[in-house]
Amino acid sequence: SAGASLEDSIAQTALGPQSIYRSFAYLGLVIIASALFMVWYGATHP
Repeated sequence: SAGASLEDSIAQTALGPQSIYRSFAYLGLVIIASALFMVWYGATHP
């Protein structure tokens, strides 16, 4: 079924060092973006 193949593809892409590195890089980008937003918000909203 299409659902099973979709789950298989998700399972294959969700495992492995590359995906772990990618998830850490994405998490780091989110943290940096939120920090920059807080700095901008604090500077523009005294």
